[in-house]
Amino acid sequence: MDKKVEKSDDREAVSEKKLNKLKGSIKTTLKRIESFSAEKSASKDINAMELEVKLRKLGQLQAQLDKISEQYCGIETSEDIETILEDIDQINIRIEETEVGLKLLLNSIKDEFKINPVSKDNAVTKIRLPEIPLPEFSGKIADFANFKNLFVNLISNNEQLNDSQKLYYLRACLKKAKLLESSSDNFQSLFKALSDRYENQRQLIDSHILEIINFEKIRSESAKELCALIDCVNKNTRALKVLTFEQNKLSDLMLVNIILQKVDKETRKQFELSLNTAEIPTFENLMKFLEKRSSLLESINRIPSFPTLHICLSYCLR
Repeated sequence: MDKKVEKSDDREAVSEKKLNKLKGSIKTTLKRIESFSAEKSASKDINAMELEVKLRKLGQLQAQLDKISEQYCGIETSEDIETILEDIDQINIRIEETEVGLKLLLNSIKDEFKINPVSKDNAVTKIRLPEIPLPEFSGKIADFANFKNLFVNLISNNEQLNDSQKLYYLRACLKKAKLLESSSDNFQSLFKALSDRYENQRQLIDSHILEIINFEKIRSESAKELCALIDCVNKNTRALKVLTFEQNKLSDLMLVNIILQKVDKETRKQFELSLNTAEIPTFENLMKFLEKRSSLLESINRIPSFPTLHICLSYCLR
């Protein structure tokens, strides 16, 4: 009797393992379709057949999910069945959202074709341009201005898109900023919430200054790290100028001292040797020195080591 119970338990364990594997496969396929939807959402040259194939695949995933949901309820599981069903509900929501996005995209393509039908002559000479991916917003306040500019030009100002489609594209662009979303949001309310949160000029100025101050100190001579420091300083000083904060002699002196704290000892030594004893270093001279120093270190790194050079010469003299 006990052996029969053990065999029955073994069959249920195998069955649960199989269902978990099927559920994982559904998630993997769904993730690929979600990525496809996000990549194609801003494209103006999408094949409608591709979208229809993906929609059919979503329908198949939905049917498979419904089937394994029933099967889970018919067996004893090692995990709480309520937890499993909650996971399945989340997958269902993702399938529905992806289906809505693909259908909106398909409808927008069909509407565009009705407005601007392509003649046979134009179809032959039409140039296929590279697809423009949707801009992604990471949640960093310093990145919002660039994101907003791209999104407005690509999506907001597109008169062929309705508010539902614009809302779908906006949500597809958000990463960490997703916490701002609400299920009752429309396009205008979500976009305003983003602007209110990330167009705080005081925080924006602080973020640019702190990015320079918090740059990690360079421990040893490195062309790559020097380039990264130069780019960090130039990028953030340009951003502050766009915000109408111009550099002056005092700010330049402060920047020079901050930057010298970030470079390695040898680079600082060489810069000090390049100055006259009582000369006050300028921001412009320091940046030019770092550019030259970075190029020099990069050139040195390209020179092969002695063993490598010896092998090359031996090969050439054969």
